[in-house]
Amino acid sequence: MKNITATYKNRELTFIKDGTSTEIGKIIYGKNKQPRLILDENEYSIVRTSKNEIQIFKNNEKIDSLNKDKIFGNYQFKNSTYQIKGISSWKGGTKLVDKENETILSIQNKSSLLDKGIYNIQLNNKVDSLFILLSLHIHIEASKTKTLAAVVSSSIASLFVVQKFIFPHFN
Repeated sequence: MKNITATYKNRELTFIKDGTSTEIGKIIYGKNKQPRLILDENEYSIVRTSKNEIQIFKNNEKIDSLNKDKIFGNYQFKNSTYQIKGISSWKGGTKLVDKENETILSIQNKSSLLDKGIYNIQLNNKVDSLFILLSLHIHIEASKTKTLAAVVSSSIASLFVVQKFIFPHFN
């Protein structure tokens, strides 16, 4: 099993192979919110065409797409047997699985309470670096959405508690 750490800083997510400090690749989040992935000499872009489809381009040529299952929220690659499942930091984090449902890699936020921009990736099997980057991008995208939902829910709950128990005479 190999470990990789990814760190988000200044709109760039850099992947470092633990133990060797070798940079594997980057995801650059530009202002137009269309991420670019840099691996070796190649540039990939991720284009969300709908809330359930993501297209992947290599040097401006479409190479694959991901389709989101509307019920479970898993992503299936069109040109691969891989699937991205369990998109969260709960219950083992986001996973890339093969057609036998064997975990290829798993991703978790270093901090389970707040997304601090540091992600731990465990590789159980050898996999192309592009799949690592794509899995992490999906994980981050989902984590940001879930964090926002948790903050909004907590705010609403706090208002209820304040109104009900601290200032009950205003009911």
